[in-house]
Amino acid sequence: MSANVSDNEAQQDQHSIWSGRLKTNAKEAKFFLEFLDALSERFDTPNDEILHTFWGEPRDVLEKSIKKANKREKKVEAKFAAKDLKKPSNANILFQKDFKTKCDKDGTKFDLKACAAAYKAITDKERAKYVAESQRLKAEYTKEYERLRATAIQSGDFPADKPKKPLTAYFRYLNEVRAQLQAKYANDEDRKAVNGKVAKDSAEMWKALTDKQREKYESAYKTDKEQYDTVIAKWEATETKRRKGNDPAAAASSVSIESSGSKKTNAAPAAPTAPASSTVTSDSEAETEVVKPAKQTRAKVAPAKPVVVESEHENDEEPQAEPAQAPAPAPAPAKAAAKAAAKGKAKAASK
Repeated sequence: MSANVSDNEAQQDQHSIWSGRLKTNAKEAKFFLEFLDALSERFDTPNDEILHTFWGEPRDVLEKSIKKANKREKKVEAKFAAKDLKKPSNANILFQKDFKTKCDKDGTKFDLKACAAAYKAITDKERAKYVAESQRLKAEYTKEYERLRATAIQSGDFPADKPKKPLTAYFRYLNEVRAQLQAKYANDEDRKAVNGKVAKDSAEMWKALTDKQREKYESAYKTDKEQYDTVIAKWEATETKRRKGNDPAAAASSVSIESSGSKKTNAAPAAPTAPASSTVTSDSEAETEVVKPAKQTRAKVAPAKPVVVESEHENDEEPQAEPAQAPAPAPAPAKAAAKAAAKGKAKAASK
């Protein structure tokens, strides 16, 4: 019983750790689902039990969580961050700077509560001076921000704004009747319920319109849609080109494609094909070994025992070190003389 309890506790701890990681990290969650699918296809095993162990909820819940996280990341990436450009101070901060300067001049300690009370106590005319200064600083900041952003877009460091889709015929009609329908439910306290009622009433009113009454809305949508198709096609082509230019992997692949033809590349030249060479295998026999041309750019080292006679035509541009040759075997007559002398000595000793 205690063993089962400990196993359940360990499983719950493992589940809580992994579910927390999958909720906070969309990349890990996406990889986890892809890994489970590949595992199921490779080994024909159901992944529902594994998913329940590490996630604890249905698969669609995890997929929705990944989708939301991806949207948040895209919003963060889509915001342009201007380097070395500080945001302007508002009227309150400008007053705090002046108040601190006054405290330093008077030799008193700066107190934030006293500063807030002093800001509330100033007249509207004095406050207007700080408000005007903050607006001027904000206008300068916005102008410089837009300049840096336009420069980044032109250089390809930041994407241009994606064109928005045009309003459909129904939503054009809804914009016309929304104020009328909202006035109808002005006394309702639940504003969320009012939005639902407005949507329901507008849909019924749209269905009741004749084709002739819908024509102006559909015609306006069709005109804007044609313009949108042209603009979005141009935007997609520009964005694709920009991403390829900023992606090292894409740049590397394009270089390899261009260099795969007759153009020179940085790859090492292919090793020259050696002609057929004879290899000495014994005192009395000689076998001819044909060396096949190498398929790879790097030359393969032959086995140590056979001594291959190298070709005289070597690559002069990139010479390679020749392998160490084994000492030549002793000539056959010398071996025979040595054997005869040994036999003579043995006979003399036996006599």
